[in-house]
Amino acid sequence: FEQWLVNRDVCGTGQVARMCQVSRSEAIRWIDHGLLPSFLVPGSSHRRVLKKDLVEFMVTCGIPMDVLGPTGAKPKRKVRR
Repeated sequence: FEQWLVNRDVCGTGQVARMCQVSRSEAIRWIDHGLLPSFLVPGSSHRRVLKKDLVEFMVTCGIPMDVLGPTGAKPKRKVRR
């Protein structure tokens, strides 16, 4: 796991995308379609995902948590449920 996930209870859509090796827009699509639970930061349009929900989603979709691309790497997978 990336270090930020160890010390946090929530993460943003960019962090979700990096962890799952997809684009940020794909992570947002999962949220918008109800595949990945999230909540909005009060007073903004920023989405946050609980760490436990992200881990559960990754396990359910078979996304490996130990195979992380380098920061800034191009997205490598598209997950459909």
